[in-house]
Amino acid sequence: MPPQRLRAGPHTLAVEVDGPRGAGEPRGDVLLLHGFPDDASIWRPQIEALTAAGFRCIAPHMLGYSPSDAPADAAAYQVGAVADGLASMLVEGMGVERAAVVGHDWGAAVAWQLALRHPRRVSRLAAVSVGHPGAGAAAGGIEQRKRWWYLFLFSDPRAAAWVRADGWALLRELLAAAGGAGADAAVQGDYTARLSQRGALESALRWYQANLRPAAIAATRLAAAPLLRLPVLGVYPARDGALTEAQMAASGRFVAPGLWAYARIEGSGHWPQRDAPGALNAALLGFLLERGSGGGGGGGGGGDGAHSRL
Repeated sequence: MPPQRLRAGPHTLAVEVDGPRGAGEPRGDVLLLHGFPDDASIWRPQIEALTAAGFRCIAPHMLGYSPSDAPADAAAYQVGAVADGLASMLVEGMGVERAAVVGHDWGAAVAWQLALRHPRRVSRLAAVSVGHPGAGAAAGGIEQRKRWWYLFLFSDPRAAAWVRADGWALLRELLAAAGGAGADAAVQGDYTARLSQRGALESALRWYQANLRPAAIAATRLAAAPLLRLPVLGVYPARDGALTEAQMAASGRFVAPGLWAYARIEGSGHWPQRDAPGALNAALLGFLLERGSGGGGGGGGGGDGAHSRL
């Protein structure tokens, strides 16, 4: 079934919508947000599990990724602006008042902003790999800064030429360093083939160019000030070479008491959707099927909520 074309603010996104299996109304809607250099297909194992459990899945190809719009203006990719567009898409384009949101990589950065800027639209939030914007480098310390060296390279206007050079050697090195599936030659080939399409790499890199400007960083941190008062699950892949565990674990400080839960996925690199789909599915389903005001697993904020290893 072809993706739906839906307006998300000033831009149009191609959105994969999969309903629950079997008869009856869905348990609820789950918005799945991918990051670099993926598209909505990265969520296929999760979509299969979630629809089997009765959820409807909404998985957009994020801005800049074919067949969605790829505006030339880098400002369009600022995470707050993307979050605003998605909130509009849910309500005006789909008639969805509230959805659970799951994000990975840049998709997680957008998911945090969606919950912070539009809390009435988010019933639950699950962030994979990328923690709260208030944690980030401060919690990860020197080790996180060392892992993030490529962010500033990608934000340079000349980055596309550097990434393509020598048979995509830099991208292949970064994917391998991120761990797990990133080191697989077939996976790398899939990414390079997709990014070789006209303008695809340039638009994917605009996420870095938009969000690493000082003004964008300041705006993101300002928006992150209030405590989140909805159930939040932090998911950390234990072998993630791009992000430290500290920045995810510290994210509980930014969630109201009783609403933070934490899952550590053993043996997975940066992409648990590929590396450990069963474990990620178990974590997400356990969180999404939970009942009661405790939401994210009970316990307190500040990193003291329920913890699991999968």
